[in-house]
Amino acid sequence: RGFILGTFVNSFNQRCYVFGVHRTLFYSGDSSGFSTDFGYNLGVVHGYDGRLVSIAEQIRFFPFLQVTYDIAWKWFGIQFSYVGVVLSVGFFMLLDF
Repeated sequence: RGFILGTFVNSFNQRCYVFGVHRTLFYSGDSSGFSTDFGYNLGVVHGYDGRLVSIAEQIRFFPFLQVTYDIAWKWFGIQFSYVGVVLSVGFFMLLDF
C-alpha cells in the first residue's frame, strides 16, 4: 500500500506528471531485504493532449490503471509496468514515513 508520484517525458516529447495509489495483490519478502510485489497503480496523469486519445483535450487529468511487478532490495528497486499498449521499466525508492 502506498502512493506514487512521478514525472516523465512521453513519446510526444511532453513532460507528464503522475499521482496515484499503489496496491499490492501479492507480496513475497525474505529476511535479507529482498522482495517482489505484484500489484497495480490507479491514478491520474497530466500532460497528454489529443494525440493519445481525443478526450485528453477536454480532461486535464487523465485516469489510468497500471499493472506492476516490482523487485526490490531494502529500499531500492526496479518496476516493470504495463498500461494500455506501453510496457515500461523504471527505478524506485521506498520512503517510509
